[in-house]
Amino acid sequence: MHIHGSWVVALIEVLEATGCARTELMALMQLSERDDVAQMRHPVHRIEPLWQLADERIGAHAGLQVAAHFRPQHWAQLGLGLLSSRNLGEIIERMTVFSRLMTDALFMSMSAETPGTLTLRTRFAFPQPLEASRVEAYVGASLALVKMLIPQLTMPLRVDLMREQPADATPWQTIFGEQLHWGHECVALHIAADDLQAAVPGADATIAAMHQAFLQRQLSELDDQTLVAQVRQALRHHLGQAATNIDNIAARLNTSGRTLQRRLQNAGVPFRDLLQQVRQELAQHYLSNTHLSLGDIAEQLGYRHHSNFTHAFRETNGCTPLQYRQQAQAAA
Repeated sequence: MHIHGSWVVALIEVLEATGCARTELMALMQLSERDDVAQMRHPVHRIEPLWQLADERIGAHAGLQVAAHFRPQHWAQLGLGLLSSRNLGEIIERMTVFSRLMTDALFMSMSAETPGTLTLRTRFAFPQPLEASRVEAYVGASLALVKMLIPQLTMPLRVDLMREQPADATPWQTIFGEQLHWGHECVALHIAADDLQAAVPGADATIAAMHQAFLQRQLSELDDQTLVAQVRQALRHHLGQAATNIDNIAARLNTSGRTLQRRLQNAGVPFRDLLQQVRQELAQHYLSNTHLSLGDIAEQLGYRHHSNFTHAFRETNGCTPLQYRQQAQAAA
């Protein structure tokens, strides 16, 4: 599970306002001042220490404070598309379709359950749940952006929240309105269907179409990066266990070899290159950190013959596996 760095920037800014030093916050994420936080996608677990600190300093409504601090620039690429949307329906459509550009930890879906009313739900994308305040931050920031773009809207009709009702509901009413229901499995905004046609003042259809195409490319690139990471992971787990070919790896990813080959080619990383990269990474690890024989390493990496392993390793590293192991041992 990952989250876009622009969200992390917003969280850092909120914590800095409480007196936290940026250097300390970066250290909590195991990052340095040189790292460009805004341009990175961060594992959710790496951000959790910041959230825990926010909970300590701000309290149960920490997510609401992050939502209130949010500005269009914190939405990164998705912000451009939302700002150029023509009406509420298009804003919500882009939020649901392109939300993975911001985070893959949550997903949004729209459904019609009662006449004249639509429900926009935000759920966990994985079995491991997040704290309610994290979800409230995302939905609250989404709602604040909608109200900024279409000031005349009074939506939503009602909001379902995950947490139990607090003693003082004022912070939640400030963000979500008066009609709050508590203790639900997800956060849901109930919206009048007629509101979907509410226009964004000054929207331009040409710019909207341009940003739509841009977001599609961004999502396609993200999918390609995710696919490459999945193939790498599958190769690391299954090298040496069976014939390592694209059809076997594709089957483990619930796709066909032909489809996987095409998608990897589109991502600019052919399967053969990925296989060699993973083999080299694992070979260097085994040689540096284990006492496995060269024959055992070759078998672990899926080479049929020890000589094939030696030849491939020398071509990439400029030395034999034995020479590499000796150099690693000397450096240690």
